[in-house]
Amino acid sequence: WDELVALFEDGVSFYRRYVAREGHGRVPVNHIEDHYPLGRWLAGKRIERKRQQKSLTPERVAALDALGMVWDPLEQDYQENLAALRTFGAPLTVPAGNVARITS
Repeated sequence: WDELVALFEDGVSFYRRYVAREGHGRVPVNHIEDHYPLGRWLAGKRIERKRQQKSLTPERVAALDALGMVWDPLEQDYQENLAALRTFGAPLTVPAGNVARITS
């Protein structure tokens, strides 16, 4: 069990280093941090949380949250793009009868 604790602490350490350098917690899934597969490790934490696995305790979630963990990158993208669209002032609905045709 101590080995699992050490593995989690290692991941958090690499994540902390990434956040300190990059200024955000959004790590690409293929990112390697000093030979450590940080992006894949974080993707695994997202899966553990989604599956509600007991290995990802509330304390571990809190530790990752404190560093800016993005649990759902697609939802974050959606919310950020929606906010940008609203800031731009564009209509958020398509007028009735407006049909776009996609051609190749």
